[in-house]
Amino acid sequence: MSRSRQSTTAGIDPFDLADRHETQGRWAEAEIIYRELLERDDSPGLWGKLAWVRMERGDLKAALSAARTMRSRAIALRSNALIAIASGLIGRVHHDAGRRVLAERYYRESIAARPRTEIYVFLARLLGEQDRAPEVVQALLRALELQRDNAEAHFLLARCYHGRGDDDRAIRHLNEALTARPDYRPAARLLAVLLWDLGPKGLDQAGELLANAMERHPSDAAFRILLAFTLMLQRRPRQAGAVLEKALADLPPDMHLALAYGYFLATDGDRPREAERFFRQALELNADNPLAQQYYWQFWLNRDETDGGE
Repeated sequence: MSRSRQSTTAGIDPFDLADRHETQGRWAEAEIIYRELLERDDSPGLWGKLAWVRMERGDLKAALSAARTMRSRAIALRSNALIAIASGLIGRVHHDAGRRVLAERYYRESIAARPRTEIYVFLARLLGEQDRAPEVVQALLRALELQRDNAEAHFLLARCYHGRGDDDRAIRHLNEALTARPDYRPAARLLAVLLWDLGPKGLDQAGELLANAMERHPSDAAFRILLAFTLMLQRRPRQAGAVLEKALADLPPDMHLALAYGYFLATDGDRPREAERFFRQALELNADNPLAQQYYWQFWLNRDETDGGE
């Protein structure tokens, strides 16, 4: 792609300005720049940029039009690399629009033109939505052949193995994901839960993992909840309660946090009256959430059994 240095803003490279807009999520502003550049340079790369920002902006119809234009320009140039990118973009647009058959067609066309890790990952997500587990694993293994340290591929593969009951492999891939990206929160959460089943040593490892994750992400309620449950499993109710109480004091109101503290009070805390208040709070935060409803009614069923049905 040729990069013209002309700009409507004196002294600023338009590509740098567009990149800045994209980094800050100002997709409409980035689109304006790419459309202006296309008036002077009808390159497939610019059409790809335009397709990308339109897709991020949520205008899938316009994104598809730009991606198709990129593909036609790439075919005219006989550039497999550009065809792969254009077909991958078309696949992403169809995927976002829920058109799975077309999404798969263009993902596979992209891979045939030039295999890329991210397209294998997109394809794996698409196949996973259709419960095609063996093909998901195959796509992710191909992704890792191309990029051994791709955190998302390791995470998705771990979920596949966990679904099959092969938690040893799942744990290995979660560790690989966190080695590649130490701040990858979904991998840390799932790893902590899988470590619970490994006995005292696993619980210790989960506690250390979650303590580090809390330091890295202090506003993430999920890590505090998981640490509290780890402490409950270690039969350390006082420390578990302290973790949840500090989270309630530090963080904005959160349905899952309220449910966790309600559960703690109703079980390890043995304080049912206070537990009811937090279950009610969870329902107030999200009355339609099935999880909040389930915990609340299960609490009352347990109370009825304890009280002899009175």
